Amino acid sequence: MTAAASIALVTAGAGLGMMMIDLIADHGLRAACFMDNLRGAPDETMTERLAVARRIAQRPRVKAIVFQTVLASRSLAERVEALTAFIAAEPLPKPLFVGIAAGHAATRKMTTEEAVARLGAAGIAAFTDPVALVRAVAESQPKYKSTFP
Repeated sequence: MTAAASIALVTAGAGLGMMMIDLIADHGLRAACFMDNLRGAPDETMTERLAVARRIAQRPRVKAIVFQTVLASRSLAERVEALTAFIAAEPLPKPLFVGIAAGHAATRKMTTEEAVARLGAAGIAAFTDPVALVRAVAESQPKYKSTFP
């Protein structure tokens, strides 16, 4: 990653991370870092990855944190609760943009729409479409001019 990069990127896997890096680049931005799940994520690693993103986001050139999560069987409700608690305990230094994809088992207690609403109520921009997520990040940046269709 380069010193001119402006987005701290946290994802739920290398393939998803590469897609997000491409989308970020398509919108004229660069990722300052890329973190995916630790050791195939045998345990919850969200807080550890976001703690690293918090430190990276303290760099002056980093303007936002993007957290794209994908849940198959882990509870979306528990992820949202843990995310809001993490931020409430120590607010992030830059805006957080969250992308959510969740399978049927993950949405038993909370739908993706409810998760977006709950995060929005906490002041966190959340999306179910990765293109909309990256577009929102790009539009939040000064002097952004869209080149993406």
